[in-house]
Amino acid sequence: MTAEPLPDNGAGAEPETPVERALAALTPLTPRRERTRARLLDAAYAVFARDGIKGASIEVICETAGFTRGAFYSNFDSKEALFLALADRLKRRQLAALESAAHSLDPETIEGGRIHRDAIAHVLGAMVAEKPDDARQWTMLHAELQLLAMRDARVAELVAAHDSAVRQEVSELLAGILETLGLRFVVDDEAAVDLLFATHQHCARRQAFAHAPGDDDAAAGHDPLNDLVGLLVTTRD
Repeated sequence: MTAEPLPDNGAGAEPETPVERALAALTPLTPRRERTRARLLDAAYAVFARDGIKGASIEVICETAGFTRGAFYSNFDSKEALFLALADRLKRRQLAALESAAHSLDPETIEGGRIHRDAIAHVLGAMVAEKPDDARQWTMLHAELQLLAMRDARVAELVAAHDSAVRQEVSELLAGILETLGLRFVVDDEAAVDLLFATHQHCARRQAFAHAPGDDDAAAGHDPLNDLVGLLVTTRD
């Protein structure tokens, strides 16, 4: 495949680092390049989760996607740029999944308030894939992103914006669910969401660490997320 020239983003001075170039390259894409980028991102999702950002090679990503290095460099100038684009796509998919999860709740559940714990866990659970293998990949990729953020201040800025957007969306969705159910958090909404996120991520990591399918808290009849919801939620006065 013939490499396409990199677009002029009109940003003036050339950004100095791969991360700065990735953050600056926000140009519109043609449908053809959208499809190429999508296939490269799909391949990178699996390769980064398996090999890590340092261990992954551009050659393996291209081979997995079915493209040449030319196709890669016509869309991304580095692994870091590809990784940040993948993180952005995951963020947008998370937010869409959260909104869809809230809208898909059973009306009888909302009206009766009989299983409000499940309703809240359902919304939080929409942030990761339903299939165990996909959920494990997501968890590993999220860990890679956090490590990259710890090593690069510009990535940390992007991750902070990502987390803030997701938390704001979750907070708004949960507030709507609780209000409909006649419930409220017993602590500040922001603190409650932080606790729920931390527990959700803890459960995801434990499942990723599991050596055998089903070797996790939920399979043993213990669901920390639901337990926490029970402690954080009460009826409105």
